[in-house]
Amino acid sequence: MRGSAYATALSMVAAALPLLGWLSTVIVALVCLRTGIAAGSMILLWTMLPVGVAFYFVGDPTPMIALLGTGIMAMLLRQTRSWELVLLASVVFSGVGALIFEFSAAGILDRFVQFYIDFLASAGSTTTDASTCAR
Repeated sequence: MRGSAYATALSMVAAALPLLGWLSTVIVALVCLRTGIAAGSMILLWTMLPVGVAFYFVGDPTPMIALLGTGIMAMLLRQTRSWELVLLASVVFSGVGALIFEFSAAGILDRFVQFYIDFLASAGSTTTDASTCAR
């Protein structure tokens, strides 16, 4: 990266795009590991802005959980230089993230299941219509 402004802008744009959300977590972690915790924290905070807006409108906490977990683990690795401690923290963060997802994403999961059931019903009626037309 050319500087922290480029890293911040690229991380915010990546966080705003649905299929590039993973890139923002990578940018935050690499900046934190390369330049330090202060620079990584600033990019993490700026990246949380589009992630927070997406969480408000969509209700999916997954990008926020991934961004915070990766950022905290990168900061932990930078500070302690202990992979064992980071691995232990990743297990803890995964458990906490799973609980947060379970309690906050129930509405999204219900909508997805309903969409899937409706899709299967429409696909089933389409194949039934096609099989009756073939007779």
